[in-house]
Amino acid sequence: MTPCMRLYAFLGQEIKKNINKVPDHPYQQWINTYSAADFEAAASKIEHLLDKLTESANKEDEKALLYNLYRRAMNLEVDFFSAQMLGPVHVPFFKSLAAPENRLLLVSDFDSTCTISDSCPVLADLTVQIAGKIPGGRSAGETEASLLRNKWDDLVMRYMDEYEEVLNRRLSNKEHGNGKAFTTEELQELLKEMSDFELKANARVEEAAVLKGLSPVAIQDAGKSMPLREGCSDFFKRLGLQEAHVDTHILSVCWSKTFIEAVLEQGNFFKIHLPNTSPPLVTLVQKQPTDFSMCLILE
Repeated sequence: MTPCMRLYAFLGQEIKKNINKVPDHPYQQWINTYSAADFEAAASKIEHLLDKLTESANKEDEKALLYNLYRRAMNLEVDFFSAQMLGPVHVPFFKSLAAPENRLLLVSDFDSTCTISDSCPVLADLTVQIAGKIPGGRSAGETEASLLRNKWDDLVMRYMDEYEEVLNRRLSNKEHGNGKAFTTEELQELLKEMSDFELKANARVEEAAVLKGLSPVAIQDAGKSMPLREGCSDFFKRLGLQEAHVDTHILSVCWSKTFIEAVLEQGNFFKIHLPNTSPPLVTLVQKQPTDFSMCLILE
């Protein structure tokens, strides 16, 4: 019971710190119960009782047994909270948007946030399949497909090598420096360098013309079969039905807006931003109205 009481008191107090300003929260009664001073006092009392009952445990093996029992019980309590399905968690989020006057700026990543896997291999495989069907017979198609696959492999290998080089250089400098966490300025510099790296990598894909020949119809068909994370599609559909104003943006380095639209079955309620065709996120946020109730970034 001791780990149970302590974890509930901790979660109640921590959650209240973050949602105390949300009116009519659907779990307000639960939060009030476990964040209350009376519950904290009860948790402290049972901890004190456990200490008193275990005073006679003088041997190291007895202390180790008690420690392991407490640790095991706490792990089970944590597992209990971690066992919730990921799909339905958007329900309280939508309930909190019920008031029409609420305004929300929502910015979401696409690959591996909305989707289960990255979109790059899907588009790459699609181009190779199309290349294998060029006029001139089976041999010509196989040759063209093989050349295109080699181009893709070279682009991917160069991307991974340079990605690791950027991170290793930055992290190595940090490890051999003061050893402290990144300052805000250092983190901004790292993100700026990573952003420049992504833009250059995308430019190489454009220069290699490996996406040449893809038709909008083929891209849409591939997008419709892309597996999404549980609840993702329903989440965006319900956003479009909300009475509250939700300004939604998809920010991605995916090469195809058509692909993203097909994957998410886009209506007209959110905007898609891709490299070289849209303003950066900072500019995007700065241009928004200042009366948003909340800004939420899904990454």
